[in-house]
Amino acid sequence: MNLNYLGEAAALLASICFAIGPTFNTLATRGASVSTVNRVRLVFTFLLLIIPHWLLEGSLFPSSIETANLLWLSLSGVFALVLGDTLLFAAFNRIGTRLSMLVITLIPVISSILAWIILDQRLTLVQTAGILVTLAGIAWVVSDRKNGEVSSLGKSGYTRGIWLAVGASILHAFGNITAKLGLSGDLSPISGHLLRVGIAMVILLVLMLLKGESRSTIQELEASPITTRYIFFGAIFGPMLGSGLMMFALDNTSVAIASLLNSLSPVWLLPVGRYFFNERVGLRAVAGSLTAVVGVVVLLMF
Repeated sequence: MNLNYLGEAAALLASICFAIGPTFNTLATRGASVSTVNRVRLVFTFLLLIIPHWLLEGSLFPSSIETANLLWLSLSGVFALVLGDTLLFAAFNRIGTRLSMLVITLIPVISSILAWIILDQRLTLVQTAGILVTLAGIAWVVSDRKNGEVSSLGKSGYTRGIWLAVGASILHAFGNITAKLGLSGDLSPISGHLLRVGIAMVILLVLMLLKGESRSTIQELEASPITTRYIFFGAIFGPMLGSGLMMFALDNTSVAIASLLNSLSPVWLLPVGRYFFNERVGLRAVAGSLTAVVGVVVLLMF
């Protein structure tokens, strides 16, 4: 492989991990609350990351870090791992993995719009067309009244699930931008990722203690041992491998290209939804998902 494309390869592998990890997370939210799944998943992730960090960096935890890096990575952890994933897991529990991850393809769109508003990075006519194509593809799929989630949840419950995924997209877009800023200087991607996971973990554990949910968290896990296994595997493929590869990609290629390749997750989830969750994946779902991905390609490449 050409070493010049390691960042792109990492982003592509991250998209595959982000198809596998959310599948386990969806199964986990059916046996435990969203807050329990998120906090336990981050504990698993932090512990899993310590060993590779020690092997690659020579220490269990980053020994020195600039204040600016710490601030940006803290914000990234809050946006993406604390708030964004909480909304995303709630969406998983309501509308399933496939539809939630399809809506998540809005991240590059939202990132581009934010850059236009905040940084005055103007969008070209072609890029605007890419945004419209992405929105049309997503809207085509989620407006399908034959979706099983519509009949099981009702229109209001289904709409709430879609908006939860939209909120997660906005927060993850902020998380990607702040993560890119946090990786400036000599800080390695794995150190940056370990820091933001650790910060998010501490925040969620402190909130758990303040809300008095320690015992209920343990009881939920004891009541459903298989849920703990789902959370563990979700941690491996999600915030460990998936987010770790994404952090490496952000450090070795542009945010646009990394987000583009990472947006392929809904394509990988089409067979997952069909064969693991018995979802009705018809021509409209396939065509709409591919249309959304094509829109992202147009937005980020032209």
